[in-house]
Amino acid sequence: DQIDIGLPKILKDIEKELLDRQDAYFTYVLERKTYRYPCRDILYLESNLRRVVLHTIGEPVYLYGKLDDIALKYPDFIRIHKSYLVNRRHIRSICASVMVLSNGDVLPISRKYNDVLEKLR
Repeated sequence: DQIDIGLPKILKDIEKELLDRQDAYFTYVLERKTYRYPCRDILYLESNLRRVVLHTIGEPVYLYGKLDDIALKYPDFIRIHKSYLVNRRHIRSICASVMVLSNGDVLPISRKYNDVLEKLR
């Protein structure tokens, strides 16, 4: 009977977390202006030195930052390479040393991050 009482609360908590994630926004500052971009629309982030490109469903967004900092703040993005963070919602398949995303982009997976990805397979 106690299980029956606790189950609706657990389901409500899960529903709230899923809705929160669905409504999550990637926030960044560019030229002293703050912008918000829906996380669900970001496919992956690519970094070259400190320049980061948000590869999105629409146009790419360019900003400055570190992938390590972004990965800590946004747990839905998975590190697969020193230059890539991938939105787990957009992973279509993982095969050997590459990942295919929902838009068809193919990204390399470095050996360093293979153990993290084993959990997704």
